[in-house]
Amino acid sequence: MTTNKHPNGRPAPHHRNIKYPAATSAMLTLAIALALAIAVAFALAFALSAPISAHAARSIDPQPPPGATPVPTGNVPITTPTPRPTSTPWNQLGHNVTPRPDPTANPMIQQFIREDVERASKIDVAPTPPNAAKDKQLSAKQAADFAVTAAKASFLGMEITRLNIQKQVDSLRESVNMAIQVLDADDRYRVLLDAEDLWGDRLEEDLQFELEMYRMMDYKELTSDERRELISVRDMGYERFNLNIKRVDYNIEIVRNQVIYAAYAQYAGIAKMQAAIAITQEALDLQLKNLEILRVKYELGTATRIEVENAELSYEKAQVDMRRQKRSLTSLTTGFNRHVGENLATTYQDFDRAQLAPPRSDSPVDSYIKRALEQRSEILLAKQEMELAQRQVVLYETEITKFSTLDDKQDAAQAAEEAEIDYDAVLWDVEAEINEAYKQLVALRGVTAYYESQIETAQENYDRMQVLFEMGMTTAVSVEQVGMSLSQARMQLENNLIDIWLQRQKLDIISSIGPGGL
Repeated sequence: MTTNKHPNGRPAPHHRNIKYPAATSAMLTLAIALALAIAVAFALAFALSAPISAHAARSIDPQPPPGATPVPTGNVPITTPTPRPTSTPWNQLGHNVTPRPDPTANPMIQQFIREDVERASKIDVAPTPPNAAKDKQLSAKQAADFAVTAAKASFLGMEITRLNIQKQVDSLRESVNMAIQVLDADDRYRVLLDAEDLWGDRLEEDLQFELEMYRMMDYKELTSDERRELISVRDMGYERFNLNIKRVDYNIEIVRNQVIYAAYAQYAGIAKMQAAIAITQEALDLQLKNLEILRVKYELGTATRIEVENAELSYEKAQVDMRRQKRSLTSLTTGFNRHVGENLATTYQDFDRAQLAPPRSDSPVDSYIKRALEQRSEILLAKQEMELAQRQVVLYETEITKFSTLDDKQDAAQAAEEAEIDYDAVLWDVEAEINEAYKQLVALRGVTAYYESQIETAQENYDRMQVLFEMGMTTAVSVEQVGMSLSQARMQLENNLIDIWLQRQKLDIISSIGPGGL
């Protein structure tokens, strides 16, 4: 009898022929099959995971971040936080990917970057466009001319409207000629009928022949409505269309004056701010001078540190005010450039305020009123409307009285009366506007002497306080307060003189063709 041995030397157990029931055998077979299916599924999953991870790794940018080494494995992160000295360089791996070059590594580009940084460090404002002028000289008259040129689109639209009306006038000429011929023919036919009624068979042959010609054409007399309409076209057609043409012409001049006055107003605003900056700069220079004196006194022991610090703080505040004024000037200049059609970045030299100085005396108000009554567009249009309404009344009472009803005549008379009332109202409004504008001019003139006396007094006080400060008998704060009063008085006088100039421009415009309400 042979003995079976285990591979490790121990005797193998005896195999017994054990018989299992049929149900138990079926369950065992099912378990084995299920285990095999699970094993096959895990094998397939492992086989598919490697290509997918590799594809995902390839889809990521192969450029590694600085200080990290990429590891091209399927389920391992692309980069490891700590590079290994013995790892393979990333561009030698089997990805077949060309690395991205670093553009800043080029020495020429690095030089360009250094130059740009150097230039940027020297620029504290936005660069000036190539078409922008710097410190340009400009008079008020030039500003008005530039503004009118920039507004040419508005004028072009009105000119087109005027041309269209003129075309209508040209076509109206044919209508007027036709109305004249029809009315003359109708008048002649009526004369012939009256002659036939008067002479009967004794009517002259040529008149009988002419009357027969009308009858052969089966001519019919014009009705009252037709005759009234033709007479209106004949006698008032041109006047109405000419009135429309004049209205457009007046509007063109009114828009021109509006553009000019707006340019003057913006020009005056810039001039005021330039004057304020100049006065503030002078005050800053004097304030800095006193600050230096105070520092010397502090070194000598005749001033306290608090006084020096207060003076320095006051000087810094004044500098902030100066920067604020310059920003306001930039904003005003930008709006002005847009109005006159200049590059928005254009700057200007200080405007010559001598051209803005008003004359010592003004014309009397009656001269302005007289010119306005002769030139204001509202007055001229209202007058022509009134004359047309009166002409309509005359037509109803004379030439077409036979063909007019009582209601027509009353309507025409009422329209003429209303036109006359409107004309009187326009006269009153324009005269009141001139008087009000002239009163404002007189008021501005009246405070000029007051501002001049204020400047004289403030200048004397400032000179006296400055001497006392240099002698150590007063503080820098006192000098600063007096200096502020002097600067304020000077600014008020500058603004007053510019306002007088602008008010005179306004009077010149509203006493001409207009517009009113500036």
